[in-house]
Amino acid sequence: MKNIDWKKCRFSILGIGVLFCIFSFVFKEYHRLFLGFAWMCIGLNGICFYFLELKEKGSSSKLYILGAIIVIILVIFIYFF
Repeated sequence: MKNIDWKKCRFSILGIGVLFCIFSFVFKEYHRLFLGFAWMCIGLNGICFYFLELKEKGSSSKLYILGAIIVIILVIFIYFF
């Protein structure tokens, strides 16, 4: 975990999230699915931000992890209900 470049990982996940947003506009029948994946990428971005700050400062706020979990649970809730 120490050898991972969390800054590049974070931007890669955000790029994939933007790609999912574009796919949601192109493929109208899978609109909700691709937007759900985009929101999950935003949640994963929070986790990457937690590890990036943990690596640089030595400590980080647990709210990043909590926020990521809440976003992912909301996506699952919205998608299935």
